[in-house]
Amino acid sequence: MKSILTATFIGGAILAFPTPSQASTDQQVRDCLEYFPSPGRVYVEYRDNYCGGNPVRSKVVIDWGPDSNCITLNKLGDSYTFTYHLGSLNYVAGC
Repeated sequence: MKSILTATFIGGAILAFPTPSQASTDQQVRDCLEYFPSPGRVYVEYRDNYCGGNPVRSKVVIDWGPDSNCITLNKLGDSYTFTYHLGSLNYVAGC
């Protein structure tokens, strides 16, 4: 699923708002995944059946550094760890 943003010009500034499909994808990530940050890395885990066993695609978003690729977690117990060397953790987003 592609991430689509709606941009608006206001007084020379660009404001970006997530589309409804992106907002629902991010809500699914909040409902279905849990993440545990530590310096330089983030552990992301599929939560206990909050998604009814449905696959969830997510990525780690880093400020001032490269984000992770989109990764699919299929079921309870699936997890991944993303390690970064530049920037700081912003959040985990849907893909």
